[in-house]
This record gives sequence, C-alpha cells and structure tokens, in this order.
Amino acid sequence: MIISNIYNTNQAWWEKAYQTAQYLNLWDFKHPSPELVSLIATGLIPEKGNCLDAGCGSGNEAIFLTQCGYNVTGIDFSEKALEIADKKAKIENLKIKWFLKDITDTGLKSETFDFINDRGCFHHINENERQQYADEMCRLLKPGGRLLIRGSRDEKSAEKGFVIVNQECIDRFFNKIFFKRGHVLPIPYISDTGLLDANIVILTKTQTN
Repeated sequence: MIISNIYNTNQAWWEKAYQTAQYLNLWDFKHPSPELVSLIATGLIPEKGNCLDAGCGSGNEAIFLTQCGYNVTGIDFSEKALEIADKKAKIENLKIKWFLKDITDTGLKSETFDFINDRGCFHHINENERQQYADEMCRLLKPGGRLLIRGSRDEKSAEKGFVIVNQECIDRFFNKIFFKRGHVLPIPYISDTGLLDANIVILTKTQTN
C-alpha cells in the first residue's frame, strides 16, 4: 500500500521522468550499488533490522535490503516511482512499505530505523532544506543507527542539477553532538548509463536529539 503526503515542489519533474521512463536513461540501475552491498556484508546493520530507503525511486535497493532479511520502508515523492517499485517487489513476493512523502518531513515514528540508505537523495536537496533533511534523519534513526550517503562531488554539480556533497556540507548540517562522521571518500556513482564522480560517507547517530 502507498501512503500519500504533501508533494515536494519538484515532484512534477520527477513524476514525468518515471511516467515517460526517462529515468531509465538517467539514473536507474539493475543491481544494488557495490557500496551498499559492501556495507551490508560487514554485518554492521542488525539482523532483521529496520531500514529506510530515502528517495527509493524504482525500488532496486529497497528490494535488495528486503532480500537480505531486513524490514524495509521506501520513501519517494513520485507516485509512479512507487508504483514501479511496488510491482517489482510483488514479482519477487516481497513485502515492503512504500510511502509517498517528502523526505524532509516524513511523519514517520521517531527512532525507528537501524539504517537509512541514501543513494543520490541528499544531492538533490536544496541548500535551504538540507538542515531539515539532516534533522529528520537524526529523528528517524535509533541511537547507534547508520546513514549511508552518496552524492555528487563534481565541481560543476550545480550545472548538472545536483547540490554538491562534500565534507564541508556534511559537517555543517549533521551536528557532531548527534552524529559521528566516517571518512568522506570519492567513489564512482554507477548507473546503467554511466558514471558520476561522487563522495560517500557513513554517519552514525550517537545519542537522542
């Protein structure tokens, strides 16, 4: 079941991309990202833990996490994306909760998740909304929970429609009182149609906000 909330102002563009299948030629991918697979392989996420896929799109990584035995919730503000994701999950006979909501104000219960997966969501959050995003991630994570972020590090990110993800912005928006930051490292952000120069970081919530 898909539960609706207020749309983000950019929702129409994303909705059209999924309605027309344009997303397949821009950012879609058939396999879970290697960095997510590697993190799950470490065993750092508790077995049968609660996971949130932030900006889940067509659902590929949410499906992977469910196949690994986690209880998964996917959030996106494109209704069509969630319809595509839900269809994929049903084909695999998987149960995933899908929510049509703004990631900066999800309305979900506080301290619910052991892990939040962000593959390219934060790098679409405007500067004036990034603090709301960080505060919401902090609210949703359990103490000890982890947030995995990957996003563009290209100096021309703005020209490509992204808001840069680097150490400076991570330290600015994710309060050190509540988060322990891992290293911010360069990675190739892989889609079926090409690569993007990106950064990766893992943040661990240290205490209740």
